[in-house]
Amino acid sequence: VNKLGAIALSVLPILLVERGFSADTSSWVMGSVRSALLVGMFASGIILDRVGGRFGMILAFILISVGFGFLPFFEQAALIALFGVIAQFGEAMSRISIR
Repeated sequence: VNKLGAIALSVLPILLVERGFSADTSSWVMGSVRSALLVGMFASGIILDRVGGRFGMILAFILISVGFGFLPFFEQAALIALFGVIAQFGEAMSRISIR
């Protein structure tokens, strides 16, 4: 249903290298973003049990929108990682709430 997030986060290392970040920094950012998928899948089960599936989907899409909405506007690696983690967490939550 929502594969835009998976595609956009897959090209994040290319964006980072084009902006002048080193491969080490790019790897650090991607590692933190991808680890948010694992944490998000575990945490979203707990969250969805408490708030319900419908509100969980709305929350997931809000997180994805905030993450991807602010991601291109920052030049600092930490802020890019932060909004990438927010988007990835929302993506994980939407995957769980669809099931």
